[in-house]
Amino acid sequence: MPQEGPAASADANEDMIPALLSSQEMGHLEGLGTALFVLLIISALVECFLGYVLFRLVLVVVALMGGTLFGAAVVSWLRAEPTGLDYFVGCFTCAVILALLAWFFYRVAFGLCAAGGVASFIVVGLLGRATSGGAWVFGGVVGLAVGIYAFIYTRVVFIVLSSLSGAFMVVFAAASLIAGPAEDPKAAAGALLAQLWLVVMLSVISAALAGAGVYVQLKLSRSIRLALMPQDELPGRRRSRGGGRVGPRFTRV
Repeated sequence: MPQEGPAASADANEDMIPALLSSQEMGHLEGLGTALFVLLIISALVECFLGYVLFRLVLVVVALMGGTLFGAAVVSWLRAEPTGLDYFVGCFTCAVILALLAWFFYRVAFGLCAAGGVASFIVVGLLGRATSGGAWVFGGVVGLAVGIYAFIYTRVVFIVLSSLSGAFMVVFAAASLIAGPAEDPKAAAGALLAQLWLVVMLSVISAALAGAGVYVQLKLSRSIRLALMPQDELPGRRRSRGGGRVGPRFTRV
């Protein structure tokens, strides 16, 4: 005979509470996943078409994040039991120093970022040998060559890289968002990449969008003059007469 009265009502309430919490949690996760995808798409569009205009700002943001992590590592190495104040001072100091270096010595900062990014992509992404010393040597040599080229031809390399990366992120993030489920971005991306014909089609669309991004950024780089972007001339071109004051090396604006 089924249980009746207050006891049965209490048991039913106890069963409903976890179910309600579970449904609410899944709803929040789905909304969060969708918001992250939308934020990624917007930021990737900005990078694809306005990357060079925001060049030095991007480097400063990356330097701030990297400096914070580096400062935390230094404090942990210097002190056995660091306090919150130790972490704050170390992280703040390293972040500010690296951000200033990235702003004023943007060519060096971009060359280092390009070298490290290419080396990591080759070792981890292409070779899949993160623990192999030989793989890191090969990736380091290729990354060093790319870093030197990026240091010399800052404008061209950054425009191409930012357009390509931004375009691919826009297209594949939008496709993953459409494919869903939004509460599990990793599963959505994995299901998307498992279909070869779809990957090829999205890659072609990404390449076309990247071409448009390169065209727009080249036009903007010649018509806009902001402190956020380096104002070095294209390789082989001279500055026109009366083109403005030339500042110290690496900081011409």
